[in-house]
Amino acid sequence: MNVAADTCAGTSTNIDFIFLMLRRPARSTLFPYRRSSDLSAGTVAVDSSANNQNITFTSTIDDDSAGDTDLTLTARTGAVDLQGAVGATNRLDDFTVASAATADLMNVAADTIAVTSTNIDLKGTTYTSSVGGITLTG
Repeated sequence: MNVAADTCAGTSTNIDFIFLMLRRPARSTLFPYRRSSDLSAGTVAVDSSANNQNITFTSTIDDDSAGDTDLTLTARTGAVDLQGAVGATNRLDDFTVASAATADLMNVAADTIAVTSTNIDLKGTTYTSSVGGITLTG
């Protein structure tokens, strides 16, 4: 699925991203990233909280331009499972896990990192906030 929007929001009973690429409508082409998710919308919100389901990314997540995109994940009593690095090539703007029972995170690089979860598992080795700090609440 390709999505072209300035703001992108999705709601589902279960959300698994194996491959995700978003672009702004002004861009004329999509760039194929077969093994990573490339975010280039102004705000990306993934919300599975209506049925307390899980959100899983099985690949890396990068911004198309460093600090360009906000990513907010909301699972309420579901889990957020990020199996690849976030912002390893190009950091995100604001990275937020708004709510989850469990948040499993690999390395994260963003302007601001905010995670709210009952249980937070930091499975990587590097968590870098270049502007607004890191807040872990759980």
